[in-house]
Amino acid sequence: MDQLSADHAENLRKASTVRLRAMAARVDTVDDYELANLDRAALLQVVAESIVAKKDTERGAIGRLESQNIEQSTDMEMQLELKIMEMEQKRLEMEMETRRMELEAKRMEMENEQRNRENEQRDKDRDFEIRRMEFQNEREKRDHEFRMSEAGSVIAEM
Repeated sequence: MDQLSADHAENLRKASTVRLRAMAARVDTVDDYELANLDRAALLQVVAESIVAKKDTERGAIGRLESQNIEQSTDMEMQLELKIMEMEQKRLEMEMETRRMELEAKRMEMENEQRNRENEQRDKDRDFEIRRMEFQNEREKRDHEFRMSEAGSVIAEM
């Protein structure tokens, strides 16, 4: 980084890590596995070293290549960011659909519970009504037997 111009070093420091990684990928000194594991400082160092190495060759060719590389890097970076945003949108849509399905399942479960409670209450009401009718029949039977026994005792007394 010390051998670069101040403007060039500043531009590299301002570059995103994704862009630095893309720039470092174009350098054949680092394999893909190492590239994936490099931190930002190491990426800066790799890119700076590649730029210094290129400066040792013909200056005019290097200037054209750098501007082309930066344009390509910018295009690649924008495409990568767009792809990341699309993937994030799909992930959010999937999360929303999952949540909607969970809420629908919860609503259906609550409706089933409500129907079960209503059925249980209806069964209880029916059982109560049956018992009430049985009790009333039993009472009417006893009342009838009592009247019959009184009528029998009145007849017997006569």
